[in-house]
Amino acid sequence: KRQYRGYFGTNVALLLRRFLAYLHKLGAHPQLVLATATCGNPEEHAYRLTGRRCTLIRARQNMRPQRHFAFIVPEIPDFHFRNIYRLRIALAAVACASANLTCLVFCPSCKFAEEVSVRARTEAAKHGVDPKLIQQFKAGLKPEKKDEILKGLRNGTIRVVFCTNALEIGIDIPQLDVCILAGFPDSVFSAWQRIGRVGRSWDQSAYVLFYSLNNPFDQFYAENIDAFLTKPLDEIVIGIDNEEQMEAHLKYLIWENQGKENQGKLRPAHEQILGKVFYEFAASKMAPPAAKPNYQGLHIRGFGKTYTLKRGNEELGTISEVHKFREAYIGAIYYHAGQAYQVKAHEAEEILLDHAKQDLRTEGNFFTVVHQSEIMSGYRYSENLVTFYGKLSVTERFAGYRVVNKKTNEVIDEFSSSAARFTPVRGFLLKLERFADLGVDATPESLPGLEQLIRIGVPFVIPCDRHDLQTWTNKGDATVYLYETVPGSIGIAEKGPDLWQKMLQQGIEIARKCPCKKGCPHCIVPPWLPKATQLPEKSTAIAFAERVLQLASTPDVEVFDPGLGVWLRRQ
Repeated sequence: KRQYRGYFGTNVALLLRRFLAYLHKLGAHPQLVLATATCGNPEEHAYRLTGRRCTLIRARQNMRPQRHFAFIVPEIPDFHFRNIYRLRIALAAVACASANLTCLVFCPSCKFAEEVSVRARTEAAKHGVDPKLIQQFKAGLKPEKKDEILKGLRNGTIRVVFCTNALEIGIDIPQLDVCILAGFPDSVFSAWQRIGRVGRSWDQSAYVLFYSLNNPFDQFYAENIDAFLTKPLDEIVIGIDNEEQMEAHLKYLIWENQGKENQGKLRPAHEQILGKVFYEFAASKMAPPAAKPNYQGLHIRGFGKTYTLKRGNEELGTISEVHKFREAYIGAIYYHAGQAYQVKAHEAEEILLDHAKQDLRTEGNFFTVVHQSEIMSGYRYSENLVTFYGKLSVTERFAGYRVVNKKTNEVIDEFSSSAARFTPVRGFLLKLERFADLGVDATPESLPGLEQLIRIGVPFVIPCDRHDLQTWTNKGDATVYLYETVPGSIGIAEKGPDLWQKMLQQGIEIARKCPCKKGCPHCIVPPWLPKATQLPEKSTAIAFAERVLQLASTPDVEVFDPGLGVWLRRQ
């Protein structure tokens, strides 16, 4: 299944290996059956997921219900885009409810879903539609609330549900008529999973509306619908050498395989079941088991702790450690289940909230610093260009926030603060060592444009969620970084050394098609860059990127040996 990828996929692979090892202990050797409709490399992925070679059986024909597609590029000025785009999504949802059509609206984030569901209920009341027909679904809701929403979709008491990927898989409701994609999903296979939620009754047509956000990835598919409908299925990758995740599973593996005959040690048969990497890692750390571990403490969908949202004595839901840092900092306006709250305090495992005004939002001020900690591989193309893959340390700092009026975008107040998150990740970096010899007016100011061209090309080359990867530039040492956003490795950045040229070439092609003349956030301007920053014009940025590709075209490539710490001629 395409869901088993990235961080979650790596955890599932380790979990399956533990499960098979435990069954082996009991004398059971089950046959595994896997199914997929959206995986481009099923045999390879099945092997990486389970450690077993599988036989591929394909359906003779591709059966799909009748669906009508509309891909839309909203013509909205950038400075009005946020508010008008949200209004259009809200009105489309209200129109579905008014026509007695059952609709799922897939949103790019929980925060977006909260904001637009509130807007949709307001617009519904204006247009004579019962606001109770419109709900919002997310992972942090209580189980009974989730069940209530899904039951409402089935019996017709709820017509529209705003959600993220929480409803992308695992539901089968024949009555769903419309899928609205508020922004293109992180990948093509995610798009097909979301589209596949509607039209499952087979006796009536279904409708798919895609409203592109103002980014190059969305606009490419909105303007090239045939490229989406005919694109081959993406290949799925997972990392099976993530030491942080293997460490998290280790105490459970020890407990599950204890016995008098092995005294807490693995047997040779375990190498084939667990796989060479997991087996060797575990064998080097195995010890007699202590107390039974807490199985609720293993979070396979996300890393870090989970926090409880509370207002007074009432538990409202949960939130991840990442979202706590980025969206629920002290003072933040946080939306949950359509209601605005202000974050008052952080306790050990709780976030304390109080009611806030519905017409306010907060914008956090964050910045990132990346440091290289260990080189695992590398290529030298010339004296000017080298690339590396290895371990990085990412520091994300929070410097304060602004309180903004949602209707007028007026900044009401600003507050300073200080906090930081440190994450060990895997990443790819491209380093230019002698700018003076590059030509094409190359300066350190050219690097952010190069970073952005790689950034926008990545999703077209590596099958991944866009949020799985991030980029950063260090002008001081002329280095562009492409790194994973979760601890350890999930198998994506490892492809950087071999595929970065294709990423950059794809970014150049998108920039050339961008209608702007001098450069914009859709082509060469990174999202983190302050608006007042002066960049080279688009033509100069493209020429600089092409010069970098030219440097990499040499046949005389050297390979870095991390054990010896030297460069060796590639044979």
